[in-house]
Amino acid sequence: MGQNQRLAAEGVDWFGVATPEEGIELRAAGNTKPILCLGGFWKGQESACLEQRLTPVVYRLDMIEAFDRAAKGAGVVADVHVKIDTGMGRLGIRSDEVSEFLEALKKFENIRVDGVMTHLAAADDPAHEVFTYKQLKNFQVAMKALREHGFSPTYVHAANSAATFSYPEARGDIVRPGGTLYGFTRDVLSPQIEAPSFLPVMALYSRIMLLKQVSKGESLGYGCTFQTNRDSLI
Repeated sequence: MGQNQRLAAEGVDWFGVATPEEGIELRAAGNTKPILCLGGFWKGQESACLEQRLTPVVYRLDMIEAFDRAAKGAGVVADVHVKIDTGMGRLGIRSDEVSEFLEALKKFENIRVDGVMTHLAAADDPAHEVFTYKQLKNFQVAMKALREHGFSPTYVHAANSAATFSYPEARGDIVRPGGTLYGFTRDVLSPQIEAPSFLPVMALYSRIMLLKQVSKGESLGYGCTFQTNRDSLI
């Protein structure tokens, strides 16, 4: 929890976590800042999000329906951030389904769309610059659809670590540095930018249990997924 305290002292306005469990830990450690649950929540965690003042990222109507029901029962209007899948292919509403989703979203009276976000798949790779700009264009189209459906989110954000440094237009109102907070630079940033002088905050160590000589053509591991192409020391 040292990072929590240090970041708060440095003036961070929002904290991002993967799950409600992590958000609850931050609250228990005394964090009073807004906390965004980037992975959303599992069924049954709606009340915990409300009680702990956690803002979930939402990307399915059944999630929103459950959260709306819990918020109505608690007598509150709950904030959410809507995630748009502009090309990453993971969590998020597909770009071509945004209008239909927003039309359905209007009926939930205890939900307020406080933010909208997307995630860039290859902002660290100059070879995929065209694809990154395609994602940003898809995001702009989705934002236009939000406004046309009567939504006015306070926060708009698309910048992970790589985009924070390489695509200023993706920053919006919030940036979401992940790897760079751990001191990663070359692992997560474009090779075309000058690497910041960050220091890694952690390291992983292990010990070798066994060294084994294997011949060329031997299969290793479950499913025989690896086959040696030369005599090897494994």
